[in-house]
Parts: sequence; structure tokens; C-alpha cells
Amino acid sequence: MRVSSMKRLAATAGALLLAAAGPASARDLVIHAGRLIDGTGAAPRAQVSILVHEDRITAVQPGFVSPAGAEVIDLSNSTVLPGLIDDHVHITQGFHPGDPIHTAMTRTDFDDAIEATVHARNTLMAGFTSARDVGGTTGVVVALKKAINAGVVPGPRLWVAGAPLGPTGGHADSANGLDPELSHPGWTDNLVDSPEAVLRLIQPRETYFLTQFVDARSPDALFRKMRVFFIGERQVIRHLLTSDHWNVHASARGAFMADKPALVAEERRVVEGGVAALPERTQGILRQIKARMQLDFFGADLALREDGSLVLFEANAQMLVHLTDPVELFPYKHRYLPPLFQAVDAMVLKHAAAAHAREGSTTERTDTSQTP
Repeated sequence: MRVSSMKRLAATAGALLLAAAGPASARDLVIHAGRLIDGTGAAPRAQVSILVHEDRITAVQPGFVSPAGAEVIDLSNSTVLPGLIDDHVHITQGFHPGDPIHTAMTRTDFDDAIEATVHARNTLMAGFTSARDVGGTTGVVVALKKAINAGVVPGPRLWVAGAPLGPTGGHADSANGLDPELSHPGWTDNLVDSPEAVLRLIQPRETYFLTQFVDARSPDALFRKMRVFFIGERQVIRHLLTSDHWNVHASARGAFMADKPALVAEERRVVEGGVAALPERTQGILRQIKARMQLDFFGADLALREDGSLVLFEANAQMLVHLTDPVELFPYKHRYLPPLFQAVDAMVLKHAAAAHAREGSTTERTDTSQTP
């Protein structure tokens, strides 16, 4: 386990997160931890010293010790835990509310590169010390990775995939939604519309992940994507997005749905009706997804078919929930999303209380066993 050369990384709940944010330090450190959660599943340990040499944890000792020559970081009133890992981030892509077309036409890779340094630091300070970036502009995200490794920019260790390959009009097409007459250097560099184009772009000895295209359009020839959040035992529909393009993203609500009252009303009806209003077959499939994921919190993007079956696009624990849509256009979102946030808070508090109770029970049994 490696330790950052930065002295302190203060995260929520008073936790120090051991991170790699720069080159290794040659000095010795000792961290006095009031409570240590080591990530192995073992019970938390109280009042321990974490000994660090260069960028490696060499020992964890009971009590607070101060070896000669070691720099002491006093977290005796805090909880210390290993850094978290996020395996799906877009660290070079910020969220910019407003017209997505305006954003696409006015931002450059230089803007993304500067903003990415802020995202990297925020990611680290939120407790994530390792992250995998997928889909970022290759030159920008590789430069960010190098800057972090050199200690120029604070951030998590990065594994980067670079720009995706895809067909014209697909996920990788930067010209989506724009006038076909517009062009820009680099927009077509990662487009592949034939097997020959794929062979031209792929590199020997590199690893590529291929996904099959599934035509999930509705009977009206539009594409819909429903996002369901699984929070403990609850299932909450976050949105139903509709677009005339198969690559459906949140921007579709403003770019395609806003001036189509029927589509807005459809989304409102679906999110307010909730999972209970979906066909029984659909509910059964959602229960199967929950059972297979074995997570207390995750989201799933789906397309609902007429027979109640689903096309599952993805399911993971890093899906975004935000409340930035204009209240005058989408007032229902401002009613049903806050309870979703509250459900997440309640789930976290429930688990924290259970962990605290287990720790107290373990401590009580240990104290009893030591009583003459």
C-alpha cells in the first residue's frame, strides 16, 4: 500500500486517505490513527501507529509510537482508511449546465486540460486514490496522468483508455447534433465505419473491448433510456430520456425533449409511477439484476420493450444523479429527486450505525474475556 508525499488529505468524516499524488518521498512517516479501517474486512482498530518508509506502509503497531527521525502526522482523533478506487470516470469532462451545443462549439481541449486538473484534485480529496478514465481525449488525459505521476498536479493514480472508437453518429462522434456541413480537425480521427477502418486504427499488442450494437428503438422510431437506481431494497426511476438518436444522454432532455410536451409528460408519468407501475415481467427482471449485482447502491441504464423485457446497457455504482434541469420546464424532477438523495443518506447512516453496533459488541466481548 503506497502513501502520498502530500502531508494531509482531509476527507469527509475526518478520514485520512492514503494516496499517490506525486513522486515518492524518501522520509519516514508515522501516522497516529485514532481508528483504522484497513479494508480487509477485519474489525476497526483503535489507537494505532502506521509506519511508512518512502512510499510503502511497513507496519501497523498498537498504541502511538514515534520512531526517531520520523515525521508524525497526528490523526489521533480521526478515522484512517485506504484510498477508494473508481473504475469508471471521465476526469477530463466537466458538467456544464445549459445548452450542450453551445458548450460543444465553444470549448477546446485546452479548456478541458485546465479544468481536468481541478477534477483530479477534487477526486483525490474525495478519497479516491486510483481511478480508471474511459473515453477522454487521448492527448489530454495522458498529459494529466503524466503530470500527476510527476507530482506537478495532485490527483489519483490514473489508468486511461483514451478516446473510444465508434461509427459515424455513434458514441464517439463529436459532430452529433451539429450541422453536417460543420467540420473540425480531429473529429473523424476515431470514427470507424468498416472493418478496414477498424484495422487501420487499432495498434498491435493493445487491448480493445468491442460491444455489439442492439437496436432498441421504440415503435415510434425514437430511442428511450430509463435509469433505475437501486438503494438498499428500494428501486427508484431517475429518468426516462428520449432522443431521435441511439446515443441517448442527459443532454437529450434539453436538446430534444424540451419542446415536445408529450415526451416530457411521458417521463413525468414514468418517474412518478415508479417501478411499481412497470409490467410485472419488467419488475422481475429488475429483481434479478439486483440479486446478481449484490450491491447496496448502483444504477442501471435500460431500454424497456413492449413485451416487458429489457435491454440492459450498463449497471454500475458510479452513475450520476444531479438536479440541474430548469424547474420551469421539468418541475417533477425537483419533487422526486430530493427523496432519492434522502434514501441514499438513510442507507449510509443505517450501515454506519450497524457497523458501530458491531464494533461496540466486539469491544464488549473482548473486555469481558479479559476480566478476571
